[in-house]
Amino acid sequence: MLRQTLSSKSTAARGRATHACPFAVGWLPRSSRQQGHSNRTESSSRSGVARAVETEPSPLDSIALKTIEDLDTNYCDDFVCTSSPAVEQTVRSLARELTRGRYTTTSLYQPGVTYSDGFRTFTGPEGFSKQRWVADNVDKPRQTIVKMRMLDKGTSQITWRLEGSLGGMGLDVALTTTCEHNLVTGRITSLRESWDLSRCSPPAALLATFNRYSWSARQAVADARDGLGKAAQQLGGDGGSSSNMPADPTRFYQGSDSGPNQDVIAVGFLIALLYLAFKLFGALETLH
Repeated sequence: MLRQTLSSKSTAARGRATHACPFAVGWLPRSSRQQGHSNRTESSSRSGVARAVETEPSPLDSIALKTIEDLDTNYCDDFVCTSSPAVEQTVRSLARELTRGRYTTTSLYQPGVTYSDGFRTFTGPEGFSKQRWVADNVDKPRQTIVKMRMLDKGTSQITWRLEGSLGGMGLDVALTTTCEHNLVTGRITSLRESWDLSRCSPPAALLATFNRYSWSARQAVADARDGLGKAAQQLGGDGGSSSNMPADPTRFYQGSDSGPNQDVIAVGFLIALLYLAFKLFGALETLH
């Protein structure tokens, strides 16, 4: 009897011990719960701010969102296509190039593309790789696209702004780039640039003009030298040589081919003779 009573009491005690505090593990003080909630709210707000900063477009990416005014997207009618989406893609790609201060993507240009800016002119996409006046002369340059528009289906115009420092003076130039496009490929067949120095101080405008003229003159000399080298290679090439033709009856009487250097030496010798004659003529005039 006594043993049964003690057993029932111990069972009841174990039951009370088991169900005494059902929230012993999950319970927290009210202040701790509020602090945890505020920490989570602050963390979520921080992550929201971080996401907002990460999704903000860069200046280059914003060009893809910028509107091209007067862009006609009706490229084709029932009979013929008068334009293509490639024109729009080229305009945006060129705007990115201008923002970077370079023209190095030669795939944007037709093989016979012409360039003119009032300082320098050239033909061919190779010349764009040398358009480094901004990179070589302007300190801390910053290029901004102001407006892109279509003058017609095949003519685009980009208005942009160049800011920086030249020779210790502030530089603020408004530029307009006008391009003629191939309507099928979108490639540029003609590119013209105009400069507006009205925002610069008179000394800065004068310095920028002189600097650009002198830089363009050096590039013209380099272009002429490259052109002379290419011409010499073409004249001295094997394309027009008949020494390798078996049917040529004079092949046994021809001397050995000295290569393209022969023409270069001949041209240099002729220039030296003309220079010597000029000097002699000047000396004779001085004696008289």
